[in-house]
Amino acid sequence: MPVRRKITLAIIFLLLVILIGGGLFYLVSTLLPGLFESKLITILQKDAGISELSLDFRQLDLEGADLGPLRLGSPRNPAVIVQSVQVDYAAGELYRQKIKKIAASGVEIYVAHENGQWGLRGLDVEQLLRQFKATPAKDGNGSNDARSFPNHIQINNGIVIWNTDETTYRLAFEIDIIPHESADHILIATVHLYPRGLPVKVVANIDLTQKQIHSEFKSANFELLRFADVFQRIEGLTLTGAASLAADAHIRLEPFGVSSFNGRLEGSALGIAYKGLEFKAASKDPQQRLPLTIDFESHHPGKVDVRLSNLALLKPLAAHLSEFTITVHYPETGTEFSGSFNLSADGTPDPAKDPAALQFTQPFSLPLSFSGHLATDHQWRFELISEDRKTLAPKQMAFQYHQNRISAHMPTVDLSAQGVGRLFDMTYKLKAATVRVAADGVNIFSPRLVLDGATNMNADPPHGGVSDYNIDLSGSVVKTATATIRLKRLSAGGRLVHNPQGKQSVNGRLKFGGTRFEANAVKIALHGVQGSIPFTFPANRSGQKGMISIKNTRYNQLDLGSVQADVQQTASGLTFSGEMKNPILPALAVQFSGVSDFKHADGHHTRARFTISYPQTAPEIDLGKFVPAAQGFTFSGKLQEQGDIVIGTNGWQATAKSDLQNGTLRHRKNKITVVGIETELLIQDMAKVRSAPGQKLKFARASLGDMNIDDGEIDFQIESAQSFLIEKSHFMWCDGNVDAPAIRLKPGIEDYQLILYCDRLNLAKVLEQFGAASVEAEGELNGRIPIQFKNGQLSFKDGFLFTTPGQIGKIRMKDTEILTAGIPEDSPQYVQMELARRALEDYDYTWAKLNLNTEGEDLLLNMQLDGKPAQSLPFVYQKDIGGFAKVDAGVQGSTFQGIRLDVNFRLPLNKILQYQELIQMIQKSRGSQK
Repeated sequence: MPVRRKITLAIIFLLLVILIGGGLFYLVSTLLPGLFESKLITILQKDAGISELSLDFRQLDLEGADLGPLRLGSPRNPAVIVQSVQVDYAAGELYRQKIKKIAASGVEIYVAHENGQWGLRGLDVEQLLRQFKATPAKDGNGSNDARSFPNHIQINNGIVIWNTDETTYRLAFEIDIIPHESADHILIATVHLYPRGLPVKVVANIDLTQKQIHSEFKSANFELLRFADVFQRIEGLTLTGAASLAADAHIRLEPFGVSSFNGRLEGSALGIAYKGLEFKAASKDPQQRLPLTIDFESHHPGKVDVRLSNLALLKPLAAHLSEFTITVHYPETGTEFSGSFNLSADGTPDPAKDPAALQFTQPFSLPLSFSGHLATDHQWRFELISEDRKTLAPKQMAFQYHQNRISAHMPTVDLSAQGVGRLFDMTYKLKAATVRVAADGVNIFSPRLVLDGATNMNADPPHGGVSDYNIDLSGSVVKTATATIRLKRLSAGGRLVHNPQGKQSVNGRLKFGGTRFEANAVKIALHGVQGSIPFTFPANRSGQKGMISIKNTRYNQLDLGSVQADVQQTASGLTFSGEMKNPILPALAVQFSGVSDFKHADGHHTRARFTISYPQTAPEIDLGKFVPAAQGFTFSGKLQEQGDIVIGTNGWQATAKSDLQNGTLRHRKNKITVVGIETELLIQDMAKVRSAPGQKLKFARASLGDMNIDDGEIDFQIESAQSFLIEKSHFMWCDGNVDAPAIRLKPGIEDYQLILYCDRLNLAKVLEQFGAASVEAEGELNGRIPIQFKNGQLSFKDGFLFTTPGQIGKIRMKDTEILTAGIPEDSPQYVQMELARRALEDYDYTWAKLNLNTEGEDLLLNMQLDGKPAQSLPFVYQKDIGGFAKVDAGVQGSTFQGIRLDVNFRLPLNKILQYQELIQMIQKSRGSQK
């Protein structure tokens, strides 16, 4: 070939290369980006179903491309925004759709929850995922077709964004995806999530052939406080502490969804608080706290099982929540859940715990189960019930709150609630048997406690709601050191109102019936007590009136009758008024009124006033009907009494002032009468039964059998219920004065000694009072009479009365035959007594003396007289017999110039005084006080 031709061909080839190269360069630099962009947009719009998108190609050549920004979705509501995409490839591999690396930065993914499913905002995720179907390999070795993934995909500075009604949440992430080293259809994705800056690592295997993903999640230090604002979306919920997270999940790609997952959240310092409830990790040893673990798993789509371990309740009571499990379902209608847990305590006191808080003092175990449903239309329901006890766990629970010790059989719980959003209805019932409460000397026992109620509530302001409740404690017994209360029926019910302003008020009524109150220390007993008392809190004004009635009231075996009272709540406490009626004494009027102030500066304060009146014209009172020891005694007179009672935190105090006029005390059978009784008695302390000193009791006349005393006046003081002090006493007897010194009467003393000092007693009346003889006598007696009361017997010892020295007198005794009665007429003793008898019929004495002593049950009265008979006596002295002898009628007798007489009388003392009835009454009353 000629050289010229060769040069020409070389030039032509060079021009062709330049032309082809220039064309290729033009194609790559000018036409290829447009064609690639057009083709990519077509694929995304037609195949992936993305209707709106925006993509800019900043640079594209045979070794790579620089794209961005990329937007999927509308400009106002995009689904995905990518600020920059770097594509690295080799020109020789493009025809095989093999790309070395894709790196994206500034990725924003907007997530939405629609129709119960999570997805990209405004995009059909399932249609998009269908574009990644695997195709059979052309070379038969399992490699993918042109749609194979790049060798490396990297996303930096990514963020997932989703909105709720309350706020917007953001989750930062990074993704690194590479093919599996031995299987091209499996991709290995490493994802780093940064919720609130906390690192969570996710490793996922993406199987494009099986269309599924297996992922593992790990986080070593998940600090819950960083999510405080999220938890606080639930009002009152607070979570503290840190936990580790380990989980794995299986996700299917077509249709997109989670096939199964499981994991564990674990932390030893976790704390949960919700509206007064506080939870923490359980610990048997304060130095070593067990970690709180939350295990969750799902083996079927739409169902999740959760199990909590080592969870302890801290407030309002210290207990463990063991075997806590919950299963959550996600049907089309919403979310359903059910589960159970065991509320228990080991009964070991926590020394580090505030002693005023509630602590269980013995082991117990209470199994509970719950269930609920949250519908897509925001309707919901919840049930909580106690399960049957299937083990031999303790059936008794006991705990302490402050100084209150409480025990009961295991309660049963039944709670049911349903509503829409925060508008709900709830019913509940709590039952417990053998309830015991002990605190500050008060012991309460109730065979059963039943609390039930219903609530209708709208928790969204400015709404409110109402709660109706009732508590039944029938059969309760309350015991203190001094009193016992038995309540056959006891209940309290009412309504709790939540008003739109957020304030609460309670209206209710306390009911009790068949009640018995017994205070043995003060001898008070109330039977047949019943009442109905309305109440309201807060009490800004007087409420409705209630009532209390007492069928029978007894004080120290004294039947006081029935009580009827009105009770009304006030802004600070209660007011009450009523009356007492006794069917035996219809004329007796007892009225009372008072105020209880619960807001008093010194604590609870009750003040009451009572009045008692009995008219003069009313019938006699049979005291035996009220005091068995006073059988046979009657009383009449005008009585007026007024008193005040104050009850406070330091106990109770009471004063009373009584006025008795024209009183009469009688025992007709034994001729005991006291008339003209008058007294003004001031009791300064009714609690201690103590009067003021110097109280006076007066009477016009007192008759004990044939013995009469007049114008009595006694100064006394009631020192206590067991001590009575007679300061002094004075009365008139036999026209003279008798005074007695002080004497104190107390139980247990069986020997009392009292000296009566007598002044100017009429001699004749003294003899007549003792029943010794019927006489006419001149003269007055003075002296003292010692009286001893020992072991129920009255006696005189060495008592004496004597006439005033230097004053002479005359004595004429009638019915003197008593002196010789029973003495044989032919005996020397008879003549001597006959002489004395005749002398006493008319005797002038220069002095006289009476000696009083007791022998057995008889009074020995010895009368000594010194003087002479006023007339001659029919007796002469005979030496042969050494004594006097009686002469016949008409024979001159003897005139005595001086004769001393010594006469003894043996008299039945009880017959004279009729005192045994009084003694028996005193002994019976003492026996009733023991």
